[in-house]
Amino acid sequence: MLNEQVEKLVFETIDEINDGLNPSEKINRSIETILVGKGGQLDSLGLVQLIVSVEQKVNNTLGVEISVVDDKAFSQNHSPFRTIGTLIDFVTGKVADENNPNNRDK
Repeated sequence: MLNEQVEKLVFETIDEINDGLNPSEKINRSIETILVGKGGQLDSLGLVQLIVSVEQKVNNTLGVEISVVDDKAFSQNHSPFRTIGTLIDFVTGKVADENNPNNRDK
């Protein structure tokens, strides 16, 4: 259920970003869409915009304050920002961690 909520928020964020883009620049709405790296649809500024918007939407909608860019994000073997699906999974994990008092401050 949490994964579905985060997926909805991420796609809402993508829709909002797409509203300001030319048709040729729009981000494809698919969990397989590559965001960064070879074949990626976003440059570094676009990725930052997406991440900040997702963080704000999670905070405003779910009442959970998360920071998506942290040591955990950069210590993984595969970037959590590679595809929309990996971003959704990563954000879902961050929200779950914040909602679990046993995992806070670790």
